[in-house]
Amino acid sequence: AAIHCELTVVPVENYTRHTPYVLPVRPSPNLPNQQSIKLYPSLALFEATNISVGRGTPFPFQVLGGPDKGFGPFRFTPVSTPGASLHPKHEGEALYGADLRGTDIHGLDIDLFLDWMNKADALNVAFLIRPGWLDKLMGTDKFRLQIQNGKSASEIRESWQKDLQAFKKRRRPYLLYRP
Repeated sequence: AAIHCELTVVPVENYTRHTPYVLPVRPSPNLPNQQSIKLYPSLALFEATNISVGRGTPFPFQVLGGPDKGFGPFRFTPVSTPGASLHPKHEGEALYGADLRGTDIHGLDIDLFLDWMNKADALNVAFLIRPGWLDKLMGTDKFRLQIQNGKSASEIRESWQKDLQAFKKRRRPYLLYRP
C-alpha cells in the first residue's frame, strides 16, 4: 500500500549547490575531518585491497600505504585504536605510501585506484584481496571485471555515461537547488 503524507520543503536562504557544507559532527570515528570525508569515496575502494587507508592512525582515510617502500616516501604504522579500529590492516607494520591530507580529490577517483593497482603489480605485492567486497562497494561486479580485463579509467568512466545521463534526467524534477 502506498503511503501518502503532506510534505513541506523549506528552502535554505542564500544556499546554492556550490555552497560548501562541513558536517557539524564526525559521521564515524574513522572519518575525523572534512578531508577524510572528501577522500572517502575514493579511498573506501581500497578496503577491498591489501593497501591501508590509515585506519589505526590519527589520519584514517587520508593516507594510503602498502608493505613495500616502493609505494612511496610517506611512512606510517597502524596500531589498535579502541573505538575506531581495534585490528587495522597491517597492524604494527611499517607502511609506505602517500599522504593525501593536502590533496584536492573529490568524489570517486578511479585513476588513484588503478595507479595503486599498477604500482602493487610492479612491486609484486598482492592488491585485490577481497574481490567480493569491491563488488559490494561498487554495487556490481562490472568495475572489477573491467579492471581485470585491463580497461583504462577513461574507458570505465565512459561505460557509466548512459546510465548516469538517464539518472540525471530522472532526478532533475526533484532538485530543489538546480545546477
